[in-house]
Amino acid sequence: MGLSLVGSLVGLVGWVRRPQVPGLVRASTQSTPGEARGEGQSLEDPGQGLPTEPARSSAMEPEPVASTTPSARAFLAEFYGERWAEIGPAIEATGQDLDQPYFFTPWEDVALEFERAMPLDEPRREAVHSSLMQWPAELTTDWVQEAYPSGTRYALSALDLSELEAAVADKNGELDLLADEWAERIDFYLRERWQTGRYQRAPFTTMGLSQDMGFYSCSHGGSGWAVTLTLKHEDYPDMVALEKQAARLCHERDVLVVAFLKNRAVR
Repeated sequence: MGLSLVGSLVGLVGWVRRPQVPGLVRASTQSTPGEARGEGQSLEDPGQGLPTEPARSSAMEPEPVASTTPSARAFLAEFYGERWAEIGPAIEATGQDLDQPYFFTPWEDVALEFERAMPLDEPRREAVHSSLMQWPAELTTDWVQEAYPSGTRYALSALDLSELEAAVADKNGELDLLADEWAERIDFYLRERWQTGRYQRAPFTTMGLSQDMGFYSCSHGGSGWAVTLTLKHEDYPDMVALEKQAARLCHERDVLVVAFLKNRAVR
């Protein structure tokens, strides 16, 4: 049974149950302490937003019955027990609304959908690749100006930009191969950590639960659960070596770029 059964949708008035479609688990990626919020975002039509006001009941409908659903605060206090005295303030400090209703879904009902979300999808893979390349898909004068500030502005024609691309083509070719390897290893290590249970999992949110920092961290949230995986340098010395290779190539590329730009600055 996966996340395709029942999920939770966060609106202006709290958590609301609604039918769910596969793939609701959403992801965020960062290199800061891992954080995720266990909120589903299952919209059958992504082009349609939430209603701006609640639907009104007709006169024939019965009066609503008071909800017995516990708040996130009450559920988490029971879940964490004695640890809540420490964990509660840490979560609240992140700005989470702990007084909203919280609908619990057993982990075994949603674990498979989280597992499917672990590997790098194409946008995340491209972001990982780009982070190591540190070079744009399309070179522009504005990018060069920002990446290589000199106190003066550059006068670069389309031909200049083309010649600059050619001047660094060999270095970028090496970096491109290295970035592909970087992304492949991150994907492999994410899958490995999932399979071996080396990740942070919590109901409602992982925010405030850990200050782990790493070269890559991703968070996934859905159906009232949150999962964070953080890859740290001390666990993956091979990645440290790749970063050093990339840094060397980027430096060598910078030397070529600066030499190229030397006579193209307008004072």
